[in-house]
Amino acid sequence: MKPSLFLFIALSALSVQGLRAATLVSYTFGTGAAADFNPTTTAGSIFSSVTAITAGSGVTLESSGVDLGGSGLRAMGVDGPNAVSSTEAFAISTGRFISFTLTPQVGQSFDLGSIAFRANIGGPNTANEFSIQVDTGSGFNTAATGIVTAESGSTGSPRNIFNLALTPPSAGAYTGITTPTTIRMVFYDTTATPATWDAWVRLDDIYLDSTVIPEPGSALLGLLGAGFLIRRRR
Repeated sequence: MKPSLFLFIALSALSVQGLRAATLVSYTFGTGAAADFNPTTTAGSIFSSVTAITAGSGVTLESSGVDLGGSGLRAMGVDGPNAVSSTEAFAISTGRFISFTLTPQVGQSFDLGSIAFRANIGGPNTANEFSIQVDTGSGFNTAATGIVTAESGSTGSPRNIFNLALTPPSAGAYTGITTPTTIRMVFYDTTATPATWDAWVRLDDIYLDSTVIPEPGSALLGLLGAGFLIRRRR
């Protein structure tokens, strides 16, 4: 294969859906006057339904005009109560989370691999830690955790970009799923608990993927490396 042809194929592959060919559902929150919490895209041949993002009893969803991803004009703000939870368990018990549910069609199955999104916080008095939990029908398990450090008060629209592998509770637990599955994001702060939660956590461009999606740079290097080996073997 000619090197120029291989490079063309590699770049074309990277451009298809922005490396999101394995996306199960995405939420990009639209371009309207208010954020749209319904799914933007779904793997329609797999799922009979995918719900909108909903809030637990301890938080509210708001429409944010601070776009973090470039996919639209809106992001989602998660507004908390007067106090921040110091543990994941307490945050769950007081409803400080958001969630959505995917229901596969009869005879269909899917795998869970990773979740990607962009986030920032409106200020220091915010629950800046989070966990991603998954319930495939037998109860929630924590599959990933992280901390949001970017604050929207600084110049521009700073954001943290997360691409988190979802770790199953046991081998194969996230493979061949045939049951309704709920993804839950829990907000808390174990390091320092502010007296009040008076600033949003903003989320944008949420992608739930069936495989771990590589970053564009590493994927391109892998494809170019394969092309180099092909050329050497000619």
